[in-house]
Amino acid sequence: FTAILAATPSRVCRNRYKRAILSSVMRTCLAPLYTVSFADNIVGDVLTSLAKPLQEVPATWCYLIGHHPMRAEAVERFVVEGSICPQWERWYLSPAIAGAPFWFRLLQCARRYADTKDKKHLLNLGKYAASLLVVIVTTCFPQTAVIVFVSAFATVYAAAWDVFVDWGMSIRTAASCAG
Repeated sequence: FTAILAATPSRVCRNRYKRAILSSVMRTCLAPLYTVSFADNIVGDVLTSLAKPLQEVPATWCYLIGHHPMRAEAVERFVVEGSICPQWERWYLSPAIAGAPFWFRLLQCARRYADTKDKKHLLNLGKYAASLLVVIVTTCFPQTAVIVFVSAFATVYAAAWDVFVDWGMSIRTAASCAG
């Protein structure tokens, strides 16, 4: 459906804009090979925001192409596992889909560091590495304590980065704004 929509002529979203978006998505996916532009950075951020919804696409696809009404074994598998997809979807495809946006942003940060030598990009790379670690840990280590620890670390790291670096909020900034 999305491919058909992208190919359909439109007065609102002209083909040159569609090509620009697709080109930016391609450069984002091939981050180390291209200098990271502002548009590529935004596309990478949007993809990381979509990581969780995109992870649900295979399970939705399995449901839609599955037998209806669902057979008893499919219902049982859904109750136990939360999906009727084959095991490889849960162990390989879904984590790859969830981790890919963080991997792309990690590579963008590495490329920005290689281009500028600004250590800030390495710290930003750490934020995406921590998020990628959450995907890996939740897939490979189902122990709740490990998942909670890694998730808490990644959340605090990302929140601190967003507040202090991306938004520029600090005690010094607040004091200068107060007068």
